[in-house]
Amino acid sequence: MSNLTMSSDSQEANRQNQELEQQRLQIAALQEQVTIQNIELILSRASIDQMRSQMRRQIAGEIEPMKTE
Repeated sequence: MSNLTMSSDSQEANRQNQELEQQRLQIAALQEQVTIQNIELILSRASIDQMRSQMRRQIAGEIEPMKTE
């Protein structure tokens, strides 16, 4: 195998490694976005559950209705 072929193979391997690293970074960024969205969803559900509970208590007469001005 000539030096030219080895150099070409090495360049191709480096290019592929760089491409893989870029893909790893993209995957990590996407995973972070999904984690943030999951947290936002959990908080949203908790807020909805809290509002439902408050409405049930209002209906049952346990607490005063919310004031709207």
